[in-house]
Amino acid sequence: MSEKQRILIVDDEPQITRVLRTSLASHGYDVRSAADGESALETYGDWHPDLVLTDLSMPNLNGIEL
Repeated sequence: MSEKQRILIVDDEPQITRVLRTSLASHGYDVRSAADGESALETYGDWHPDLVLTDLSMPNLNGIEL
């Protein structure tokens, strides 16, 4: 059996994260989310996603720096 593809969503707006998470999970992806760049780096290091979807304008560590 093949493993689900992993997607990490990084966004500081919970409504956007919720919509993306629900939609992607319903299509069979394994989805995790982070509310900021720092926690995204921790999740990335522990979980190793196949794809990262990130907001570009976040406080502290923005999407470009991430």
